[in-house]
Amino acid sequence: MPDVREAPRRADANRASAGFRTDIQGLRAIAVLLVVIYHAGVSQLSGGFIGVDVFFVISGFLITSHLVQRLEGGGLRLSDFYARRVRRLLPAAWTVAVLTVVFGVAFLPRIVLPDLLTEAAATIAYIPNMLFAWRSTDYLANESPSAFQHYWSLGIEEQFYLFWPLILLLVWRMCRGSRPVLFATTAVITAASFVLGLWLTEWREPWAFFLLPSRAWELGVGALLALALVLWPRLREDARWKPWLAWLGIAAVGVTAFVYTSATPFPGWQAAVPVIGTALVILAGTGVGAGTGAQSGTVLGRVLATAPFQFFGKISYSLYLVHWPLLILPQAVRGWGDPLPLPVTLALGALSIPIAWLCWRFVEEPGRSPKRWWAASSRRSLPVALAGAVAFALAAIPAANALNNIPLDSGKQGEQTTLALHPTGTAFVPNNLTPSLSRAEDDNPIIYDDGCHLDQDTTELRDDCLFTSAGNGPVAQVSASGGGSATGLSPESAARPPLVVLFGNSHAASWFPALNELAERDEIALLSLTKSSCPSADVSVTTPPGSICSEWRDNVLDAISELKPAVVFLGNNTNMGKTPPEEWSEGFRSTIERIEPPSRVVVIEDVPNFDDLPEFEEGPDVCLSRNLDDTSGCAPAAEDLIRADVNDAVRDTAERTGARYLPVTDWLCGETCPPILGNTLVYRDSHHLTETFSREFAPIFADVIREETASD
Repeated sequence: MPDVREAPRRADANRASAGFRTDIQGLRAIAVLLVVIYHAGVSQLSGGFIGVDVFFVISGFLITSHLVQRLEGGGLRLSDFYARRVRRLLPAAWTVAVLTVVFGVAFLPRIVLPDLLTEAAATIAYIPNMLFAWRSTDYLANESPSAFQHYWSLGIEEQFYLFWPLILLLVWRMCRGSRPVLFATTAVITAASFVLGLWLTEWREPWAFFLLPSRAWELGVGALLALALVLWPRLREDARWKPWLAWLGIAAVGVTAFVYTSATPFPGWQAAVPVIGTALVILAGTGVGAGTGAQSGTVLGRVLATAPFQFFGKISYSLYLVHWPLLILPQAVRGWGDPLPLPVTLALGALSIPIAWLCWRFVEEPGRSPKRWWAASSRRSLPVALAGAVAFALAAIPAANALNNIPLDSGKQGEQTTLALHPTGTAFVPNNLTPSLSRAEDDNPIIYDDGCHLDQDTTELRDDCLFTSAGNGPVAQVSASGGGSATGLSPESAARPPLVVLFGNSHAASWFPALNELAERDEIALLSLTKSSCPSADVSVTTPPGSICSEWRDNVLDAISELKPAVVFLGNNTNMGKTPPEEWSEGFRSTIERIEPPSRVVVIEDVPNFDDLPEFEEGPDVCLSRNLDDTSGCAPAAEDLIRADVNDAVRDTAERTGARYLPVTDWLCGETCPPILGNTLVYRDSHHLTETFSREFAPIFADVIREETASD
């Protein structure tokens, strides 16, 4: 005899899942059009990126509705669920990914292909968001947009689809099908993810933006709505307030699309506005008539049910996939010097619509048909998906490594010389270039690998970053945070040869190889105190939050006060950003005055910054790879790369405070700043020196140290 207590529960679940919903299809249309128009560069739609957040809520709602229906019906089979996701998502996603790789191999500079293949492999493996999160926090990362960048949101959804059914099934079985417990568990997970997102948005925004743990709450809001409709059926039936909810929700989405900008902290609490707005629109469309276009009589529901919205909703997934490569790849082939004009990007955006329809018609729809041999059952579709991912990765990663080993030069030999002889710029890419173009981004100081160059979140100083002829070793004991001395360092370990401190951000770290050359020869003991994004000068920064930089700077200055090094080198990225000269001047004055005699201070002039020139956004190495036989176009005027007003202000401050100013630009630039001097590549990206070139400065630093310590 059937258990009559289960009957109404199953009926409720069926109503909650409701079949096809035209309002949700219309919301998909709004979401994808916001993203496409935003990516096309329409400045008025500065917050169009929130279209992705609309997608997240929709996905959380629909997937949870489906899972609850299966759970209460006793028919949830994880293998079948995953197989349906594979059939729904992978054919179109993989097709666009493979075509993007084919286009890239055919038309893009060879130097960018290893990165392209790595990104493609991450995409096929469903982890592109993790790759982009890691790259965004890595100062060495390539700063040009990736042709696979839009796959980050699909990575989040696919990871959500992997874990969410397991969580629901586990809670369902442990709590014997308790709906309230299921709702409460979802609420806790959603709240925890939201709090994590708030924290990461402040402390490490790229991680908050790209990773599932800090984005899951957006899908969780949709999941909570699906569960609420099961727990409280009256939410579906009372139509009096639904028109108001519908307009309030769509207004929240629309206003944020026009008001938010790239400067808006995201996804902090600001993301809650379009997320809640989307949930309100979905709630307003739930009830009698849902799925028919009537949407309980709301005007918005009838608008969303019209043919244009239904068409764009139908092709929304394919349109999302194809629009970004169409916008990015022509620009990448052309070079990043001047952005494509708005009429061109709008035309490319419009072109993506028929291409998306073709993708939907001939790839997306047939791909998820169970009549296809590979999609006939979970026993086939899951192994096919796994085998495809593994096969692509096994092909892409070796191909990327092989490309890195193929010479990329003019075939002519460059003059082997030293910095002391003031080598001139080489007008071609020599076949004896060191490092090679393909290895440039890896030619960085060892302190990035051993952790002595601190990441953005760390303020506590390490005790093993004293470099001598014996390698790096301990400075002293490191005190627990908040206990003992402020620095955790003691002067007992500061043995002679003379102790030299390198203090600053990644631009200071660029000089580590030169100073470490002296340490390896036992001419100095080098204490490396560098940290990403935090200047040694007391100036405000936004990433990481200024409080982190201030605390770290105080710790370093306290360490210097205790250790009393012979020379302190200050390095900063003064050529980047818009910080005014007077602020840099005051920041250096504040820091220098806290370093007391007998320590001598040397302010290192900043290196040229190619980053502000759009054509060099990818770095000088990409420009060189396009111009192997004539590199003159890769050597911009010095005045375009150097903030002379800042340099003058910093030099004056150094002289007034008794510090020394080291004008390194004299060795790097004349009227222009060539990226190759002799047979040495100067830059590993748009504003950091290669380790190889930095070592060329060792004799210059040795002379400075001898002169500064001569009177001791």
